[in-house]
Amino acid sequence: MNKDDFLSLLGAMPTKASLMFNVVEEVDCRTFVRNKISYSAEEGETISAFLCIPKVKHALLPAVYCFHQHAANWRLGKSEVVGFDGSPDQAYAKELA
Repeated sequence: MNKDDFLSLLGAMPTKASLMFNVVEEVDCRTFVRNKISYSAEEGETISAFLCIPKVKHALLPAVYCFHQHAANWRLGKSEVVGFDGSPDQAYAKELA
């Protein structure tokens, strides 16, 4: 399958919106800073997320996107990967930061 075929299967793409990035909260977690952020994905849709930034100075580090499970438990979501709730084995964003 080529790129055009794949994109045609996805259907119409939403209209691009300005980012509207906002830091809602910043928490010092000793070895990293955990920011609760919000941003616009498309017009009228705001997404909240956590952004964990290591405190390592003068180091070029890769970014890692941490997908969260939900298993139909919508209460947990992104709070599990940062170690707020749920299984400690799923707190890998916290560990990577």
